[in-house]
Amino acid sequence: MLWAGLRRNIRIRLVVHIGRKNDRSIGDLDNFITGVCDGLMRADPRASLDPLWARPEHSEIHPIRTATVVDDSQVVQIEATKIVDDAEEPWYEITLEGEP
Repeated sequence: MLWAGLRRNIRIRLVVHIGRKNDRSIGDLDNFITGVCDGLMRADPRASLDPLWARPEHSEIHPIRTATVVDDSQVVQIEATKIVDDAEEPWYEITLEGEP
């Protein structure tokens, strides 16, 4: 059975670890939130995708498939934190709750 994703009462907890540098080149917390919310949904069917996605080994993770969130308009809560730390590369912690 394929994962259908979260559809209602979606709550997101996001922690962005940005490393030691925290200036305008890193980005604002609200931009990280937007990018994560958009990335959790399927790509717009009209989007232009890299030909790499046509490979059979990518069929399970293809951008036109729902990753976790069906419609981010159903997000009812977001808790977000940007942390300056010793990370070599930026990374995210994402916790999702909601109803199928």
